[in-house]
Amino acid sequence: MRGDARSRRVVVLPDVLLNPPDGDTTTVDGLVADGWGLVVLPPAGLDPDDEAGAIDAIADQLAEFAQAGYALATLAPAHDVERLEASLGITLTSLDR
Repeated sequence: MRGDARSRRVVVLPDVLLNPPDGDTTTVDGLVADGWGLVVLPPAGLDPDDEAGAIDAIADQLAEFAQAGYALATLAPAHDVERLEASLGITLTSLDR
């Protein structure tokens, strides 16, 4: 393979967009078609300790992406974004979809 086919853009999104109750994956399909990589937050209803562990792991992933020069964006709820931004020390760009 020649070159790097990745867009070097990652979007953080809530699980409900990847696994919508109504089955409508239009938003995710559009992101993928536009070349965005996806980082999915844990589903609602997890035990708080499990959720905190998952958010910490996601923050570590995003830190690696940021260090590698990836653009980081989000469609996540504000409270999740604030926790990630505090962990990372950076601001995630909000996408309008």
